[in-house]
Amino acid sequence: MCLCPVQNHPRSFRFFSTMNLSAAHHQISLSDGNNIPLIGLGTYSDPRPVPGKTYVAVKTAIDEGYRHIDGAYVYHNEHEVGEAIREKIAEGKVKREEIFYCGKLWNTEHVPSMVLPALERTLKALKLDYIDLYIIELPMAFKETTKHRDQICDAKTKAESEDGIYLWNSSTVLLALFPSIDTLFT
Repeated sequence: MCLCPVQNHPRSFRFFSTMNLSAAHHQISLSDGNNIPLIGLGTYSDPRPVPGKTYVAVKTAIDEGYRHIDGAYVYHNEHEVGEAIREKIAEGKVKREEIFYCGKLWNTEHVPSMVLPALERTLKALKLDYIDLYIIELPMAFKETTKHRDQICDAKTKAESEDGIYLWNSSTVLLALFPSIDTLFT
């Protein structure tokens, strides 16, 4: 089966045709001994999610062998993701350590002091003790407006504006943000 052939590359079809990937059995081993399943379920939803849809999708995915679940607080459905995972654990279908959950830090929370509260909010929504990976959604910060909409900040804006809002400024924000995330997992 050809998953993603590189056009006009003589070996691409041979390489991909020898791959027989499954959600349950293929993973990448990391240097710390942990593994990341190669195939996962993304739980992104319409900004107006339909209640129950993500819950059913996650339960079905776990039943079909998926062990990598990708989500984010901003998707507004982490409570359903967590409920489905917990239910499958209670049924004995999986153990928590068999599920690889990847969460995301939203772009309005790049201030280093906001990282831990954002992660704690995710854990509370999921009702899980831990997540396996926490990544930055996008490598730029958004400014949260009073209308609760995010807007991309101008690249020339200072890292912190006069009103104290942390804004995108090349790599300055990310350089401060990375150690904040690292401290959560050390």
